[in-house]
Amino acid sequence: MMRARFNPIGKPVISDIGRKLGAVEDFTLNLETARIQKLHIRKSILQAWLGTSLIVDRTQIIDITPQQITVREATLKSGILGAEPVPEIPS
Repeated sequence: MMRARFNPIGKPVISDIGRKLGAVEDFTLNLETARIQKLHIRKSILQAWLGTSLIVDRTQIIDITPQQITVREATLKSGILGAEPVPEIPS
């Protein structure tokens, strides 16, 4: 990335299902590998008012092009991230 002089700041970020997440505000670089480690996403004004900012790990990044960055959509199970449904116990 450093050799290519690619700057992700301001690039739009979308999810793999096409949802617009915002634009890159900042990023963390791994100096040993010269690869992006984390993306800090600035949401639109309305989205920022409704929630917190986004930080995307490199494991979630699917594709980086000069036009945009595509990341894996986060999913929730049972309202709690990564939680399994609780079986009902007959009374």
